[in-house]
Amino acid sequence: MSYSTVAASLVAASGGILFGYDMGIISGALLQLREEFKLSYLMQEVIVSSLLFGAIISSLFGGTVIDVLGRKFTMIGNCLVFAIGALILSFTPSVTVLVTTICMSLLIYN
Repeated sequence: MSYSTVAASLVAASGGILFGYDMGIISGALLQLREEFKLSYLMQEVIVSSLLFGAIISSLFGGTVIDVLGRKFTMIGNCLVFAIGALILSFTPSVTVLVTTICMSLLIYN
């Protein structure tokens, strides 16, 4: 195998590991979110599904964004969106804002 094949495989694998880590984090956070927002089982499912929805949509358009903006500006934009999304999620007043922010952060972040 060539170096570039191994490097691409490692990057892809690390992306999968990080996505799994995010799913684990949201599973642990659901305990606190359920108490804070008085969530039903359906709303808990919607919150977890928002991660998957954002990831699916962003994977469809991520390559195009990098082609248009370039890797450097895309990474800078990702950092900004991640920071802003984290702030919004820290002080979210409702479940609607929570789900919308998760989806939009993943749409732009990935």
